[in-house]
Amino acid sequence: MRTVKFMGLCLLLCFLQNCGTDQIDKITRTYRLENGTEREIRMELYAFGLFLETHHIIGEGLIFEGTTDNDAGKNLSAGGALGADSIVVTFNNEKRQFYYGDILTSTPFTDRNILSDESYEVLSNELYRFVFTEEGYENAADIEG
Repeated sequence: MRTVKFMGLCLLLCFLQNCGTDQIDKITRTYRLENGTEREIRMELYAFGLFLETHHIIGEGLIFEGTTDNDAGKNLSAGGALGADSIVVTFNNEKRQFYYGDILTSTPFTDRNILSDESYEVLSNELYRFVFTEEGYENAADIEG
C-alpha cells in the first residue's frame, strides 16, 4: 500500500513539474490621438450604437489618450484602449469622417482607420500615436445642410 501511495505521489509531482503556467508578460499600451492641424476637431465615441463621450480640441495638441493591457488574455487594440467600436470625427463643423471597428472600414474610405493598430505610429511597444492631418481633413465628407 505504501508503494502505491509513493508511486502516486511521484506521478503527481512529475505531472505538476511539467505543468507550466505559460504566463505572458503583461503589457500596458497607451494610444494617443493628436490634432496635427490648426482645425477644430470634435470626436464622438460610440459602443454598440450607444453614445459614450465627446472629446474636443481647437488647434494642435492631444485630443485623447487611452490605455489597454493584455491582462487575462485580452488583445491589445486601439478600439479596446478607446473603449469604442465606432467613432465620428468632425472637422470645423464642415467635414466629417466615420470610423467603424467591427469591419475596420470608414466612410468616406480612408486607409487610416483610427480603430486599427496599423494606422498608428509605433513610438514604443507601450506607446502608439495617431495624428489627424490636413490630408485627413481634405478626405473627409462635407457636412450637408
